[in-house]
Amino acid sequence: MKNRISSERVDLFDPNIYITIFFDIIGEVDTELLLSAVNKAFTRFEATMSRIVLLDDGEAYYEKMPVSACTVKTTQQDIISLIKENEKIPFSLETGELMRVFVRPSSNKSTVLTMAHHLVGDGKSIVYFIESIMKALIEKPQPYSKLHLITEDSLPKESQQPLWMRWWTNGFNRSWKKSGKVFGYDDYYRLHYVYWEERESVILMEEFLNEDVKIIHKKATAAKVSINSYIITAFLKANMNMSKAGLAVNARIDNNRTMSNQASGISIDYAYNDKLPFERNAQEVHRRIYKKLSRPVNKYFILRFMQRFQSSLIDSIMMHIYGLYDNKVTFKLSKIMGYKSGGRTSIGITNLTKIDIENTYNDYHIEKLYFIPPVVSYSRQTVGIVTSESGMTITYHCMSDTYNEEKKHNFEKAMKILLD
Repeated sequence: MKNRISSERVDLFDPNIYITIFFDIIGEVDTELLLSAVNKAFTRFEATMSRIVLLDDGEAYYEKMPVSACTVKTTQQDIISLIKENEKIPFSLETGELMRVFVRPSSNKSTVLTMAHHLVGDGKSIVYFIESIMKALIEKPQPYSKLHLITEDSLPKESQQPLWMRWWTNGFNRSWKKSGKVFGYDDYYRLHYVYWEERESVILMEEFLNEDVKIIHKKATAAKVSINSYIITAFLKANMNMSKAGLAVNARIDNNRTMSNQASGISIDYAYNDKLPFERNAQEVHRRIYKKLSRPVNKYFILRFMQRFQSSLIDSIMMHIYGLYDNKVTFKLSKIMGYKSGGRTSIGITNLTKIDIENTYNDYHIEKLYFIPPVVSYSRQTVGIVTSESGMTITYHCMSDTYNEEKKHNFEKAMKILLD
C-alpha cells in the first residue's frame, strides 16, 4: 500500500516549511564519527529513506529508496547565516532530499544544525532524529522506524466532522474539477524561487537557565495555568494589537517515536485586556486553549478538514497567494482557510515542551537546543519553545519583508514579562 500524502498535503507546496533545530554536543567529538552517526540515523527512519513522488493526476506519496538522499556536511559558517543561505535552496523532494544536516566542529564541542522539510516530520520527529544521532555516536543498537501517517481512519471517532461539512467540501471539489488544474515539480520550484527572491528569515533568540525556568514555572503554577499559556499571554501583552494565536498540537495518539508529520493545530481569539491582572489574562488564554483541546472535533479538525479536498486544489492555494495562479475556487477557499492577509494568525506558537530524550550519552552531552518553526503561509510570525536539562530556549521567526524594530522590541518585552 502506498503512503499517500493527505493530511500534510499543504506542506508540499508551501515555500516556507522548514523545521530547524540546532544544538551543541559537549565533549571531544571525532568529526568523522559524528558524520557517520548522522548517516546511520538517516537509515533508521523510513521518512529519511523516502522520496516524494508526484503523479500526473496530482496525487503524491512517499516512496522508499535503497539509499537516503538526505545530506550531512561540515561547516565553519555562522548558524543563522547558514539557515538563511539554505532556506533559499529548494529541497529536491523528488530525489529524496528531505533533510540537511550541518556539523560545525570546535575544540570542546560540535554544533549540529538540522534543517528538515515538514514532510519528513514535525518538531518532535527531529528531536527523535537527534536521539538517533546520539545513540549511533555511542554505537547503541536502534530499531528501524516505519513511516506513521495520519489518515482519517487513524483519528479518534469522536473527531468526526458533521455531515454538512462533507457536502460543503464536496461542493468545492466539484467546482475544482471543472475549472482547476494539476501542478507539478516545475511549479514547486517556480513558487520557491518567487517566494524567496526578495525575503529572508529574521530570527531572534532567548535562553532561560534552569533557575529562570523555575521562576516562570512557579508563576504559572500560582496562576493555575500551564507554562505554555503563561508564555502565550506574555506575547499578547507585549503586543496588544495581536488578537489571534495559533498553536501546534501533538497528534501522536499512540505516543510513537517515529519520524513523520503528526501535528495538528488550533487557534484562539483573544486580545490582552490591560484592565485585568496578568494572571487573569493568562487564565482566560488557558481556558480557551483547553476548551478546544478537550473536544476531539476541535483538536483534530484541521487534520480531517485538509483530507477532504482534492490534492491539486490544496496546491493551488500556495500558487495563488503568491501570485502564480488565479482561480475563483482557489481564491474563495484560500480566504476561508485564513491564507489571505486578513485571516492570518497574529502569531503561531509551537512548544515542544521538555524533550523526552536523554541529554547525556556516555561522554557526550546535549546543550543549548534551539527550535525554529517555519513561518507557514497562514501565519505572520512564529515562536518556538523547547526545554531541556540545560534550560529553556525561545525563538522568534518572521520574514524580512514584514520585520521592523517594533517586532524586536515586542519580543524583548515578552521575554522580560516572563521574569518580571
